[in-house]
Amino acid sequence: MDKITVPWTILTAVISALSALLGVHISNKAQEKRLKIQFENEANVRSLELKKKKLEEMFILFQKWEMDITCLYLRFIPVFKGEANATVVQSAASENSLQEKGDHQKFQAILNLYFPELKEAFGVVMDKRGVVLKYCNGEIAATPDNLDAFCAEQNAFELITANFRSKLADVAVEL
Repeated sequence: MDKITVPWTILTAVISALSALLGVHISNKAQEKRLKIQFENEANVRSLELKKKKLEEMFILFQKWEMDITCLYLRFIPVFKGEANATVVQSAASENSLQEKGDHQKFQAILNLYFPELKEAFGVVMDKRGVVLKYCNGEIAATPDNLDAFCAEQNAFELITANFRSKLADVAVEL
């Protein structure tokens, strides 16, 4: 059998073409890997920015809610002293609320969707709020004898809300 000889020029062209294709393939793989990493980083940054924005919104909504409870407490002190009517005070408090319609629902949605780890701490706040509101809704008589207990419960509520705000700040630092 005769040997088939391939001219060096054709062999060189084939080797060069295969080398070029291999180089393009390696370059494409590296580019694909870089783009994937870049996409993941950008997605993480967007997610982090969204969580920070939602945390800020939640913080503001919480402060408005807390201030409304505190203002109600301050308005009720004259009721316990016998200097004002509870119905009039409740009406004035609802007319002068810092919260807008749907703020509490928005707060709850953000809490449940973005920060479920804070639900337990907020539950403690809600439990104490329930105790304070017993003094405002007539479950506990608005008499001078109950004023000190009412003030003590409100002070305890304010400590618990301060603790919750601190937990919100901790989340912000972690982000």
